[in-house]
Amino acid sequence: MGRVARSPREGCDEPFPARGDSSRAQPPACRPAHDLDTAGAAGRGGDSRDDRAGSGDLHGGRQVSEEWTPGADGLLERSAARIVLLDPEGRLFLMKGHDLEDPDHAWWFTVGGGINPGEDPRAGAIRELFEETGLEVDPRRLIGPVLQRTALFRFTYGNRRQYEQFFLLHVSAEEAAEAASWNTAGLTDLEKDVLDGVAWWQVEEIERAQEAGTHIYPLSIGALARRWRGGWDGIVHTVREE
Repeated sequence: MGRVARSPREGCDEPFPARGDSSRAQPPACRPAHDLDTAGAAGRGGDSRDDRAGSGDLHGGRQVSEEWTPGADGLLERSAARIVLLDPEGRLFLMKGHDLEDPDHAWWFTVGGGINPGEDPRAGAIRELFEETGLEVDPRRLIGPVLQRTALFRFTYGNRRQYEQFFLLHVSAEEAAEAASWNTAGLTDLEKDVLDGVAWWQVEEIERAQEAGTHIYPLSIGALARRWRGGWDGIVHTVREE
């Protein structure tokens, strides 16, 4: 596997080994974001005390307290837009982060985040892509939505629900390298605190990592990415993860 960029925070995070698994291979030494290559993913197996579905994003570009509203059942919820980035080699771009209240609760997820009231999901996805990676693309390049996901998860001291639309984006080798360089200029202070790294993953690497206990969301992203590598078949998948 390739190298993973270090957190935008100062210093390097300690590995997150699976509970009781001292044999898990440790990640390569942390390197600055500009030193990240695109040869694959080097995940630090994240073990969570909470097995609920991961939030996907950890922030949404605004303060956590302002972007969530109570649903009919009182649970904080929001709408979000996400992008499945695939490079010419069929690899999937993922970000890694951890829970603010529980640093050992870590997971990998796709680019994206919460959308503003009245904001078009496609426009929101493009905005999030630029904020999180520095990659700027024409919204007309987005394909889909290809997936709709409802996720119930725990983050920042409470349970939350997120309604997500996923779009597909095939990027060039040059764009893949730009995303991998991880331009963090658009990140908020909170994002810099909870985001740990980025990497390009082969589908097979994703599936092996999940089997070994690494949390990657959506849970079916490996199988779906394999289908989308050759193009979208027009099917909009719907999943619910709790």
